[in-house]
Amino acid sequence: MTLEALVFIADTPENRSINENDAVELIGKFGIAPGKVLIKIPSDEISPELKLHLRMNRDVAAWQLDDVTKLRRFDPLVLADVIELKRLGG
Repeated sequence: MTLEALVFIADTPENRSINENDAVELIGKFGIAPGKVLIKIPSDEISPELKLHLRMNRDVAAWQLDDVTKLRRFDPLVLADVIELKRLGG
């Protein structure tokens, strides 16, 4: 089963450089969970955060998404604090 998540990060110029199809990693208490940005949802007057719809790699377990604190993208490097993470689907 492939996991998907909606990740909320601060809307900063650095974080806005993350684009759809970028490879990213979620980092937390249970290690590193690699994935890919499917959809980037810009901030608006209702939700000031930047939202990223991620599809995690097949080998990522659901428990690895518990207590995630950082989102990392390489080339160029972006390290963002995760404000909130919502698992999508099952």
